[in-house]
Amino acid sequence: MTTFDERERGFETQWQHDETVRFRVLSRRNRLLGLWAGHLMGLTVGEAEAYAKRLVDLEVELAGDEPIHDRVEADLRRADVDLSDHRLRKQMASLMIEAHDQVMSEATASEADAQERYAAQVTSATGTLDRR
Repeated sequence: MTTFDERERGFETQWQHDETVRFRVLSRRNRLLGLWAGHLMGLTVGEAEAYAKRLVDLEVELAGDEPIHDRVEADLRRADVDLSDHRLRKQMASLMIEAHDQVMSEATASEADAQERYAAQVTSATGTLDRR
């Protein structure tokens, strides 16, 4: 395998990872948005969870912020919730940051857990772990 092939595979792997993270962040943002909007609409916790799940599913079907925005805006209007377009977009942006932070901290925690499991396996296999 040539250096070019290795680089290409590295870029493809990075792109795949970035897309996976992007999808997880968008899904989390839509879930948080659904819970927030559900609260504003006076839904029960269970109803808000179901509404949030529908928003996550909508992202998979239609992809993009506008279909999500339009759906939430219409649902809030139907529920007689007075909310400006600016406020909704600002909330979506804020929740995107929160979702990104949550997903990245989960990834960091997962990596730390994996390192601890590996260290435990090494310790178990060798009886000791030299940490110099």
